[in-house]
Amino acid sequence: SKKNQPDYKSSMKSDPARIMYSEFVEMVREAYESDKVKDGHFGAMMDVALVNDGPVTLMIETAPQELVSAADEVKGVTGVAPTS
Repeated sequence: SKKNQPDYKSSMKSDPARIMYSEFVEMVREAYESDKVKDGHFGAMMDVALVNDGPVTLMIETAPQELVSAADEVKGVTGVAPTS
């Protein structure tokens, strides 16, 4: 059974991914406090500790398709709930 797991079948090949990763890390260092941006070895296992540096962490999940379809029927095509 498929869970909320990424599918790596169509992922980028290792060499171009390594270049893209390095460029991304450099962009983050330039946009943020560079001493707070840590990097490991690309593709290696890492032990990571996290301290949230911000006001909130959001988890966004989508509704199952059957709930979305039922809500659309109630709202109608325009996306506005009926006012009867």
